[in-house]
Amino acid sequence: MCLFKRRKRREAILRLDDRSLDIEIRIRGTKFDRQRKFRDDQINAMRKLYKNHWSISAIAEVFDTVPHVVKCYVVSGYRDSYNEKRKGKYPEKRSSYDRLLDMHERASYKRTLVENKKLKVK
Repeated sequence: MCLFKRRKRREAILRLDDRSLDIEIRIRGTKFDRQRKFRDDQINAMRKLYKNHWSISAIAEVFDTVPHVVKCYVVSGYRDSYNEKRKGKYPEKRSSYDRLLDMHERASYKRTLVENKKLKVK
């Protein structure tokens, strides 16, 4: 895609309202995802150590995190079973207004990434 078309696309994205921008720009699992704690190479290193019979707590100590997080990455199926056990245990305490604020903050963050050309626009 030529530079002119990309610039036009970026400008069009920046004109979107927050909800549409949040749907259009996906950052989950990328280096811009603020929920993500470890890079792919770190996760692979954790898995390699686990296969070499390191304990989960020893791996957690090396990566300066808690054992639960390491277990989510290295033990297949652990995260799903953990989430299944938690389902319904804790009632939703956040109001729809709080969720709306989160959406606007997320859209603002994505808008900043697009404006600063940190995120490639297709």
